[in-house]
Amino acid sequence: MIIDKAERHRLATLAEQAVTELEPQRPTSPRLLLLWQQALRAAEELRAAVARNISIGFAGDVNKGKSLLITLLVDRPGLLTVADVPATGNLTRVVVRPDAAYGEDAVVGYMTPEGVVELVEYLLEGIRTHAGRSGRYGAHVLDGYHPVDAARIEQADWRLVEDLFRSWWADPTMNLKLREWATELFAVRDALRVGAGLLARTRGQLTPIRRELLDSAVLIGTSHTPTEQFPEPRYGAPISPDRMSADTLLATRSLIDQVVITVGVPRSVLDLDTAIELIDFPGLDSGSLRDRYLISRELPRTTVVAVVVDGREPTSDSVKEFFSMLEQGRHDYGELDKSMLVIGNKFDPVEPPSPVARSLRELTEHSDNVAALTAMVGELTRQHFERFALVSALRAGMFLGAPAPRGATSHDLYVARGSGDRWAPTVRSLRATHRDDPMVTALAHFTDDDGGLGHLRQLLTGHLGEHGSRIWLAEAHGLEQAYLAARQAFDDELPVRVPVGVGEQERRRLEELLRRLRTAVDHLKPRMAELVLVPTEKEFEELVEAAIVGRVHDWPCWTGHLSRIDSGLLRPGGPAGPDGDLFDGDFDDLYSGGAGGWHTGPTVAQPGEAQLLVTTADLAGSYDETRDKAMAVLDSVLTDRVRRWAVELHRSLGLDADAQTLQRHRDELRRVMLVRGGAVADGFLRNFALLLDPRLVTEEVGRQLGALPSTEADYAYPRSASTPVPWQIDHHDDEDARRDPAVLFRLRRDVVEALSHQVRRRIQSALLAAHTRLIRKLDLIGEQIPPTSVLRGLSGPPTDSAR
Repeated sequence: MIIDKAERHRLATLAEQAVTELEPQRPTSPRLLLLWQQALRAAEELRAAVARNISIGFAGDVNKGKSLLITLLVDRPGLLTVADVPATGNLTRVVVRPDAAYGEDAVVGYMTPEGVVELVEYLLEGIRTHAGRSGRYGAHVLDGYHPVDAARIEQADWRLVEDLFRSWWADPTMNLKLREWATELFAVRDALRVGAGLLARTRGQLTPIRRELLDSAVLIGTSHTPTEQFPEPRYGAPISPDRMSADTLLATRSLIDQVVITVGVPRSVLDLDTAIELIDFPGLDSGSLRDRYLISRELPRTTVVAVVVDGREPTSDSVKEFFSMLEQGRHDYGELDKSMLVIGNKFDPVEPPSPVARSLRELTEHSDNVAALTAMVGELTRQHFERFALVSALRAGMFLGAPAPRGATSHDLYVARGSGDRWAPTVRSLRATHRDDPMVTALAHFTDDDGGLGHLRQLLTGHLGEHGSRIWLAEAHGLEQAYLAARQAFDDELPVRVPVGVGEQERRRLEELLRRLRTAVDHLKPRMAELVLVPTEKEFEELVEAAIVGRVHDWPCWTGHLSRIDSGLLRPGGPAGPDGDLFDGDFDDLYSGGAGGWHTGPTVAQPGEAQLLVTTADLAGSYDETRDKAMAVLDSVLTDRVRRWAVELHRSLGLDADAQTLQRHRDELRRVMLVRGGAVADGFLRNFALLLDPRLVTEEVGRQLGALPSTEADYAYPRSASTPVPWQIDHHDDEDARRDPAVLFRLRRDVVEALSHQVRRRIQSALLAAHTRLIRKLDLIGEQIPPTSVLRGLSGPPTDSAR
């Protein structure tokens, strides 16, 4: 897992400088004040995003083993107290550092006053919604009502909402959902009465807590059951952050934002290059509205989400609702399927079907649990079953020597201990026919001595390495663009500030720089449009021939069928006939045995030879592997092509001397560009340097190749694990047809075409996006170059003028 340290440092420096520049500039003009607030907020969001680690959020219903799994993953028995009851009542963030010598520390974070205002407004909106449906509660009086002011957090006024509900509380017909929303709102009220001063002092800063208080901080639940009596205000002594106790945490539980635990883990446990975060979300079905608010707020900032489902009964309405929350957040772009993993736990009591299943189809037909689990995993991962792990957390704990979780009975441990042995015969049978199927792989690792924990660790770290860093960087770049746009809007409204102390000779020199700069940009635009990055048809065919055809021909799923036949598909001469003669007909002739072709009929297995059958599961695994390897080869080839393209572009300008001059006069350029604002000046110089340097152009395009999502949707190959491949097979139930060499030849041809189509689309999308991005940078440079008129008559003292 690699995050470009130089790029992260650049983004962090940009954000920090932006905040430092903007904070003292608070304008008085209402228009400028709004633009300033937007720019400052965008800069702060960028700074916060760059400071965050790559994270994995563990979500699922209560009592599904999320906390236990996190404890086992970092090999820290007892880190998170787990029990057979809803445990995690506060969002818990475990920061994992790749440092075996690092100990352990814990802090608790309270909401900021602004965060409390958002929570209160969220609860009030829920009350208005549920009350407004019947129209009988008089909730219209709450329109425009804001009981909490962030600037005066200790002076909240709850009388209006208290008076509204006090008159309705004794009515047995009162809407139950409305009672729940009101109960949680009054819990915040009571917490503020003792904790408002605490929030004002901490301002969101994390407060260290003793190890013995960690359980209290993590386990405190916030699901408030409505009482028969109206919840009158509770009073208590104000709480100080330096006097934290279990009672303090309990009294202020509705104001707790998160619990953060930092641990050091050796690379032998988790193979990490940088710190990551394992986030333990409260149970999705806990009933706590505050929990739901915290989850929905944290979700857009979570890099990867691992949904933990019950292997016995995986179907869950709350999990499906959670999936909808993902689609509505930042994950609604093409990264949704890549940011989702599924972990099945508590599968131990599930018995394998008898007799032993010989295929996945038999297994799902005779095991309702496996069928439901397969359906749920397919829905959540969008049929990417390789992003699924099946784990026995109880057996993994026994393997590590961890104490049994509270509430686990001796019978539970007995069942877990023997679950691997009970499923072993089924796994052996399935591997004979579905060795590379990801569902079979997950089931096989479940039978391992460690209950699948090792496989889960590999899945998490591998997924973060493949997708996590790219998702993190894409979010950071998106926030950077949002900041630059907001800053540009703010700077454009500022009065023009001319350079200070410009003499006549210096003014002429700066004017000449601006003229040369505009000439260079005008010369660059047509050349940029002429030099297209996308390979020609002939070049692409050569790339495909080198990267795809040979690999597809070597797939093991059909080498057993065609081992006695020269399979020179798409090569000179074509495939050979049964007597060694080269096939000179077309594929329709080959398939039908017509003129010019040959037809051997179904392949008959010799004694001792397995009857092979090409299925979707065989194809899917080889397809994914070949596509990834082909793209690695092609990325390397394309990077070299881009490098040559950039050199050609640079030479075509004929401005080497001017470019060097411009680089030497970097300080003077920045001084001129300051009329547009400091951030614009820095961005201008960075963009222009990129276009002048072939190495930087190549790196920019390389980032585009690595950042664009895969275009799997362009060719939806089949993923159902137990069905035959539909390409060119008319009779799906005829196994002989699926062993027919003619059918397999056509199938292999179609596979090559499918891979070529998908890879072509990805290359074209990436290169066109990179080309468009570079042209946009050039347009931005042209827009930002100030006219030479701003330098005229500046030999005297500086002046300001309204834009």
